[in-house]
Amino acid sequence: MPLNLLTHTHIVQAPMLPPANDQNSIITAAREFLTTFESMQLATVNSSGQPMASYAPFVRLDNGQLGIFISDLAAHTANLRNQPVASALFIESETQAKQIFARKRLMLECGVSMHQRESAESSRVLKAMQQRFGDIIAQLTPLADFHVFTLSITQATYVTGFAQASVFSGSTFNANTSA
Repeated sequence: MPLNLLTHTHIVQAPMLPPANDQNSIITAAREFLTTFESMQLATVNSSGQPMASYAPFVRLDNGQLGIFISDLAAHTANLRNQPVASALFIESETQAKQIFARKRLMLECGVSMHQRESAESSRVLKAMQQRFGDIIAQLTPLADFHVFTLSITQATYVTGFAQASVFSGSTFNANTSA
């Protein structure tokens, strides 16, 4: 007999999003959700077109971009150089989720740029990372295998429960971003 999910006793009512016409409230909630994370789940593509999942600590820059500082020893670094696109996932902890099938999450589709070590953009990212993560950045900065990338959001999808997803362009998601 097939399982009827509508009557299954483990289904939990997901929290309600602001009214659909209140786009600013939804974007604000998505941005606030993003501030609760120090690292992102990162999806990249290798030169053969195979997907790869990994993670990277990040900073959110004042223009809405995400900055990362990653090593050549990680496969995602070569992937980002060769295929300058990525998807970043920020997902609610399993232990905090009321319903494992409806975890709150923010998915960001991104274009990727690698920056020369001496560039103003690299300095800006490294300064923000130093402020956020402390001395480890000063220890990693002299290592030649570490590189600065920025991820520019092209699309954001914020999901807060069953049938509660909102999709925004990157420019809409980043509009009036202050940090």
